[in-house]
Amino acid sequence: MSQGGLRDRVAEEVRKRVRPQQFDTWFTKVEFAEGPGGGLQVRVPSHFWRDWLKSHYSAVITEAVRAALGKDEEIEFAVDPSLVDEQPKAPSAKAEPPREQPGEGLNARYTFQNFVVGPSNRFAHAAAMAVAEAPSTAYNPLFIYGASGMGKTHLIQAVCHMCRARGGRQRMIYVPCESFLNDYVAAVQTRALDRFRARYRQAEILIIDDIHFLANKERSQEEFFHTFNSLYNADRQIILSSDSAPNTIPAIEDRLSSRFRWGLVAKIDAPVYETRAAIVRKKAELYGGQLPDDVVEYLAEAIEDCIRDLEGCVIRVIGFASLTTRKIDLRLAKEVLHEKPGRRKAVTMKEIMDAVTDAFGVKVSDLQSRRRTRSLVRPRQVCMYLARRLSRHSLQEIGGFLGGRDHSTVVYAQERVEKEMRKDKGLRRTIEDIISGLEAS
Repeated sequence: MSQGGLRDRVAEEVRKRVRPQQFDTWFTKVEFAEGPGGGLQVRVPSHFWRDWLKSHYSAVITEAVRAALGKDEEIEFAVDPSLVDEQPKAPSAKAEPPREQPGEGLNARYTFQNFVVGPSNRFAHAAAMAVAEAPSTAYNPLFIYGASGMGKTHLIQAVCHMCRARGGRQRMIYVPCESFLNDYVAAVQTRALDRFRARYRQAEILIIDDIHFLANKERSQEEFFHTFNSLYNADRQIILSSDSAPNTIPAIEDRLSSRFRWGLVAKIDAPVYETRAAIVRKKAELYGGQLPDDVVEYLAEAIEDCIRDLEGCVIRVIGFASLTTRKIDLRLAKEVLHEKPGRRKAVTMKEIMDAVTDAFGVKVSDLQSRRRTRSLVRPRQVCMYLARRLSRHSLQEIGGFLGGRDHSTVVYAQERVEKEMRKDKGLRRTIEDIISGLEAS
């Protein structure tokens, strides 16, 4: 089969297996050819493109090759930057405004590959992915909100990186709201409002981070209101992030708040323990370090309400170990984190379970088992009680550590142990000794 025939056959099979917008986004600039050593070579425009296809479309490509060739073939990916269409367009009579450079102001690490998905952010991640794959056709506007440090900026910048990797020619603007405000003030002062409006209202994708900073700024809100209307009516993609839901941003006009809700509103909550542990591992990998399991667990339990703080702790541990030429271990991690002003000592689930098994002469596997003998029920309930008192885990997380039990079981255990401690001095003394040991460690 000729190279052209091979390319067309495989591409056609891929087209059958994905949505049209996915094919247009990820496969129009991909070439399929016979590899230099045999097999099939998938040629892509960039490393980002390669990684994305391998992560999300490997099964599709494998099935397409099997259908096109009637057999399985070894598949390899090759990066060929020439596949990006950079041919200049013929000059037009009407000059276009300068295109934004989508890399300006972006963090190179804030990509979808580096975003750890969990129950707290899955919906927002899926929405951002849909918008990145097909701007202006999925959700418009896309409004992502959540507390500071939850990953909103990472997610909306990931959209920018994907749009850039696709090799699109859109005029894309990504700015923090503060920059939008500064641009507006400067335009008023220099009598350059026409230039300001041309820049923002001719964007094909406008992404503004921390839109809540518009609060209490009436003239800026008025300007953004008209910018929003201009883009929305022209089917241009708008993406906004905020610390608050659209209807709870203080001192912002109702007409703006209502427009923010026209599309899709997605919330990012604080990550659960498993997601935090995955984030610690991912951040350590990005910063060139490898953390032992007990250090990962310690960091994930110590910082529960801010991904930015979690990343900062990972950087501090790796940096401290490098500067002092010490091995990264639990002792070093505790030493580094205890330097954080005002930080309450965290007690990990592992420390609690180890202390309970020592005190009651059982195994961790017993605490996590489904067996309900009295010799196991009491230490299991004590473990739940201590976790509620000393750790920062939710009811669901504590139940998950102890054999996947639900939150009502944890609540019952806490109440039961508190009741028994009032009657059983021996149990109360045992629990007090465990707490003293944990707080002293």
